[in-house]
Amino acid sequence: MKEQNLMSLEEFITALQALPYPAALILEKNKEEVFFLGRNQAFSSYLEIPENKDTLPEKKNCLDVLNIQLEEKSRHPLIHHGGHTFPLRTRTAEGKFMSVTARIIPIRQEEGEVLSLFLLEDKREQDRLLQKLNKIHLQYDAFFEQSPDIRYLIDTRGYFREMNLRGAEYFKRSKEEIIGLHYLEVIHELDHGLVNEYFRKVLEKQVAQVELRSVTKTGDVGYLDITAIPVIIEGEVMEVFGVAKDISKRKDMEIELLESEE
Repeated sequence: MKEQNLMSLEEFITALQALPYPAALILEKNKEEVFFLGRNQAFSSYLEIPENKDTLPEKKNCLDVLNIQLEEKSRHPLIHHGGHTFPLRTRTAEGKFMSVTARIIPIRQEEGEVLSLFLLEDKREQDRLLQKLNKIHLQYDAFFEQSPDIRYLIDTRGYFREMNLRGAEYFKRSKEEIIGLHYLEVIHELDHGLVNEYFRKVLEKQVAQVELRSVTKTGDVGYLDITAIPVIIEGEVMEVFGVAKDISKRKDMEIELLESEE
């Protein structure tokens, strides 16, 4: 697959070493087989391949290297994924199973052969932090549900991961409807700028307290006193824990009082 003015295979393999993440060079032949042509040190470390052991000789079958068990009559797991990110279950040289995120980027194609970059995303550290987070969840599960106040968890993108029954009832939605909903969907549009500002503060590891107008599924407007706390594990904000008190009656009285004084 050598052409004038194009990088050779050796040059591609050398260039891989400069990449900080696990990367390999692969060759797809006739949409049936995929072979490794080379890899960088990050790739070897990720799959725990000893430095003095070359398990990727030229044209080593990808299924052998990644220890992927291919079921009979199923299509090759690395074919038809060009340019897309996809999950892959593999096994290290030491025999440990891992679920990874992979991406294949086509570089050159001719005569039934496709030369591509094969990239792996190392999610082991993230998985370890999530295990710690799950332990924290178990510690306050009972308190979470039995609270008379609205309690919720939001991911760092602003989507609800959990909400107690009190919160679901307040917003007139089922708990299933709440999960995956963005927080802006339950805050009055006139307060969107304010809530976004406070959410940014929480992501900067600050505790935030604010009063906002809320909106239920049926369009009813209420008032909430919200305290949002960043859940920090090993210096990283993993999610946001919130407590919201219904202050609608108090706010209504304040509004009536102000109107009567005018």
